[in-house]
Amino acid sequence: MTPNASRTEPPQVKDVRGKLVLEAPWRDVEALQTHLRRQGIGSTICLEPWEKIARLEIWPGADAASVQAALESWKR
Repeated sequence: MTPNASRTEPPQVKDVRGKLVLEAPWRDVEALQTHLRRQGIGSTICLEPWEKIARLEIWPGADAASVQAALESWKR
C-alpha cells in the first residue's frame, strides 16, 4: 500500500484475501467511516501511523457494489 494522498475521486473498495478493504485519506478516515455507518455499512479503522496509511476494513454482510455505491455519495 502507498501512503494516502489527497484524492479527488472516491476511494475504491478492494478485496484483500476475502475481506473488503479501502484506503482512505488519513485526515478523512473517521468522516468516511461515519458516512458508511449512516448507509448501514460497518467498518473498522486501521491506522499505521509510522507510514501515514489509513484504511477501513468493511464488516461482513456488505458487498463490494453497495460499499462502492455508498462511496460515490460521500462528500468530503
